[in-house]
Amino acid sequence: MLEFLRRFIKERQRDGIERATGSGVYAGGKRRVDRDRIMTLSKAGNGAAAIVGLGLLPHAGLSGASRILTVRLEQAMPVA
Repeated sequence: MLEFLRRFIKERQRDGIERATGSGVYAGGKRRVDRDRIMTLSKAGNGAAAIVGLGLLPHAGLSGASRILTVRLEQAMPVA
């Protein structure tokens, strides 16, 4: 029963976001991570663990991103 209700709520939320996006009211959340900085550090030879583990920002290393997000960004990076 709870799964059904949760699915119904999420479906209504998704429909609302689609309508708002279509009318130009909703553009998504703000970016919380400097993706360009992660790409620069990655291209310089730093791996995801090193980028996250540099420790210059509290809890998230230099990039401000979690390790999994850093890995996903590196995988999405075009191969040069």
